[in-house]
Order: sequence, then C-alpha cells, then structure tokens
Amino acid sequence: MSLDLQGIKNRITEIQKMIQDHEISERERLELAEMHEEALEEGGTSSYVAPTPEGFKIGERFYPKLGVHVRGWKKDWHRWNGNKKEIFENPTPKDIEKKKLKRGCDLQIQVLEPADAVGTYTLSLAPTSYYNWRSYVDSLGNMGLEPHKVLSVLSFRMKQYSEGNPVPLVQFTYVPFNAPVQEAEKATGAPAEWQ
Repeated sequence: MSLDLQGIKNRITEIQKMIQDHEISERERLELAEMHEEALEEGGTSSYVAPTPEGFKIGERFYPKLGVHVRGWKKDWHRWNGNKKEIFENPTPKDIEKKKLKRGCDLQIQVLEPADAVGTYTLSLAPTSYYNWRSYVDSLGNMGLEPHKVLSVLSFRMKQYSEGNPVPLVQFTYVPFNAPVQEAEKATGAPAEWQ
C-alpha cells in the first residue's frame, strides 16, 4: 500500500485556501478585538515572573537580571488577603483609606535575555517596586523616551521595611539601542548591560 503524496499535498493546499478565504463578520471582528483587549488587561496567556530573594523566578529557574522589552502595563489598587492579591477597580478615596489599599502595577514584559527565559510574562509590582517603576518612567520621560520604546534591565535588591521581613525591590535600568554588544565566549547579541 503506497501513500498518495500528491493527493495529500492537494488536500493540504485546498484546506489552506479555504482557511485563507474564510471571511468573518464585523461583529465577530469586534468580539475578537474585545477578547484580545480583555486578555491584555488580564495579563493575556502569559505566565508570571516572581521577584524572590533568589532572583526573578520563571518556571523553576531563578535569574539575577532580565533583559526585557516592556510591552504594556496596568496600574491597580490592591491589598493582600493571605496569599491572594485582591484588586480593586476605581476605588473611592474613602475605600482606599478604609481598606488600606496600596498602589501597584502589572507589567507585560517580553524577556529577551537570558536566552533560556525568552517569552512574554506578567510582572506584578508591589508598591515599593511600583515607585521605582514610576521614577523610571519619569526619567525616561525627561529624556523624551517611553518605556515601550527602549530596552530595559530588571534587577533587584533585598530591602527590609519591617524587622525580619526583607522583600525584593525591583530596579529598572535603561539600555540604549546602540549599546555595545557583548563580545565574549558566550556572545548573545545582547547589549553588554544585560549580562
């Protein structure tokens, strides 16, 4: 029994043409756009990057620094209830005070370095890291730049605000596009600052 390779190829071509020629209605286009926007607001299909004392945790690995492109962000008001983050949309000033809400932000980042961590992720910023992010955005603005138009290095340091409770404080560094590329044994094509 032999395979009809030409028949299989013709069928694949026919299916590809059917898919390409398929039209969707304006209502379906609007629904797709709405679902896309909802996914972006909720962090999309990405997984989370968690800053920990051992480094940025992606999956089961830890990284001391990440070279990223910031794709988007969403500010929030939140509080922690046990290990669960509760987010509040448009709280009143009274609610903020009564519920002791804190300012935070979720960054949608595309990790570019290290090579084994490449992908799109969400990084939730606690209030202290959010203030660093805000300062970073301000300094970029003073240079006439925006976060999504530059490359950034994410690093962290441990900071202790209350006795016996050190927390990772995310730090942001701007990398110009014309930064020198690393020339070493493991050249990656990434700016030297990312290494």
